[in-house]
Amino acid sequence: MTEPYPPQILRGDPEALYGKPNAPGNGPLILNQNSSARVGDSVLRNSEGYWENGPVSIDNLATIIGNLRQSGNEARPARSNVSSISVFADGALAATGVGCFVPVEAAPGDVFTRVSVQVGATAGATMTHQFAALYAGTGAEPVLIEQSTDTTSAAIVEKKRAGWNLTKPVTITEAMAPHGFVYAEIAITASTIPSVATYGTPAGINYQWETNTPLFFSFTAGSALAGTAAAKIESPAAKVVAPVIILS
Repeated sequence: MTEPYPPQILRGDPEALYGKPNAPGNGPLILNQNSSARVGDSVLRNSEGYWENGPVSIDNLATIIGNLRQSGNEARPARSNVSSISVFADGALAATGVGCFVPVEAAPGDVFTRVSVQVGATAGATMTHQFAALYAGTGAEPVLIEQSTDTTSAAIVEKKRAGWNLTKPVTITEAMAPHGFVYAEIAITASTIPSVATYGTPAGINYQWETNTPLFFSFTAGSALAGTAAAKIESPAAKVVAPVIILS
């Protein structure tokens, strides 16, 4: 079971976590340290009841993205729309000039400065515009929170992480993510759009499941966007693969 990192461990307070070591039924505090402990880390409690902090397995997001933190709030881990490497494929973003969107977990107090993707075997070619953006995770036409600078023809090379810095850090508020997510967008205008790490979102299940859930798990919107994000998401269309997008 994954649980929030126990603050008692970070405070070095075993009695607060497990009680006095010599009391009946209480044992010493033992942490199987897999990486440096930070508030916000994911941890697992093993069969002996001891805490193991992430990264602990290939299914842990921290393992996949190298324990990347939020640049504006390093006490918290980076966020993404995926947590298991077993589902990855080398897939497509959107067509040239079209926005590609996914919902990404977010909580009030998260501070995001960069939006990234993991590029696959196809590099970008003849880019003229490229940007990333964040939209509020609410409403039928989610509104723009912030976008990155248009990095125009900057290289997007194969098999590397590519990213775009937001024009200013975004501190997530309850109004931006009332249901635990925001939408992240990547839009590239180029003769060849780079491929990226993706996972499947088949048409049969890619729809809004409940009132407060994402509109889609992956979708496209807009056209001829060039370097400017739309003020709101309009007429989204479901997409059968979702790019893995990382907010840090």
